[in-house]
Amino acid sequence: MTTPETPADTTEPTTPQPDHRDEEIAALRARLSEQEARQKDAELVALRAQVAGQQAAAAAAPPQIVINNSAASSASAAAAAAVTAGRPPRRRQSAAVHVVLFLFTAGLGNVLYALSVNSWNRRHGW
Repeated sequence: MTTPETPADTTEPTTPQPDHRDEEIAALRARLSEQEARQKDAELVALRAQVAGQQAAAAAAPPQIVINNSAASSASAAAAAAVTAGRPPRRRQSAAVHVVLFLFTAGLGNVLYALSVNSWNRRHGW
């Protein structure tokens, strides 16, 4: 059996076949970049609207300021509650008055002052 051999030096013309895949890839890349650009634009618009909404809300309502001065605030709250209940606020003994009375009356004025404040509180429902 003899087979005809093809000559080894035979060369076929190697012309590049037109490849449409490169064009398709380029078109797909262009479409993808357009979609990404549209998506980024939409996100940017949404962020701008959100920031504008926050600024409008911040401008519409002023911040609330709460001032709590000291422990005397609880005493003033109790006094305010007593006034709304129909009785005057409770009298409290002053440390400064006690000091002055101690200096000038050797402690006797302190006792009288304390008794007067306590009796006033009892008469007014405290």
